[in-house]
Amino acid sequence: MSRQSPQRAVLVMAKAPFPGEVKTRLANVIGPGAAAELQRAFLLDTLAALAGGTWAAGTSPRVGLVVPDRRHADALRTLIPSTFELMVQPRPGLMAGIAHAFSWAEDQGIALLAVTEADSPSLPPGHVAAAFELLEGVHRGVSLGPCDDGGYYLVAGTGLSAGTAADLFEGQSYESSTICAQTVARARSRGIYAALGPTWYDVDTVDELGRLQHELAGRDDGVEHTRRLLASWPPSAGRLDALLPSP
Repeated sequence: MSRQSPQRAVLVMAKAPFPGEVKTRLANVIGPGAAAELQRAFLLDTLAALAGGTWAAGTSPRVGLVVPDRRHADALRTLIPSTFELMVQPRPGLMAGIAHAFSWAEDQGIALLAVTEADSPSLPPGHVAAAFELLEGVHRGVSLGPCDDGGYYLVAGTGLSAGTAADLFEGQSYESSTICAQTVARARSRGIYAALGPTWYDVDTVDELGRLQHELAGRDDGVEHTRRLLASWPPSAGRLDALLPSP
């Protein structure tokens, strides 16, 4: 890859929509096939929003994916446009994948990197821009997008070496319910600037899927793959409306 790259990039931690391997909490309720359909729609909508967003400050958006292994990479290459870069992480685990993303950014000379996932398909592009804005003028720092459940939907960083990223993300055993706060505390304990952006939500449970459905019912733009799926859904566990909570 050329080092003549934009100064900002976003990488999406992603898996191919293999039934039984994705959206496992939802799969326990709606079935693995339906959960895989959701994964596919979420990923395509996430990539479309990032590619068309204004987060790149006037540059050509550079968007890529970090995947767990070659099997997922091969499957995703047939699903996503070739304009999206795709890399296989060298070590297993989500946190190892995030650390690898920042190592890649250092190698590519990218000043500001955001790492996100495909569990928040309706995430406003402005939330990505806000994460970058929090790091403007910062020599070494991170900004996180908190989720309601204590996790985070995005982490952006600047000035993080490969070693610093590995220590920050892989050098600690994090609890899922407090991982956002723990990451901020660990960063600050190492003299790394840390800030929080706007809150959003992941879609990991039936309640959160219901929240997404009601959100999309009130808007008519974007999130097209997910919108079409939810409008015509025949999940294996029964009609979606019967599974989702009332507004």
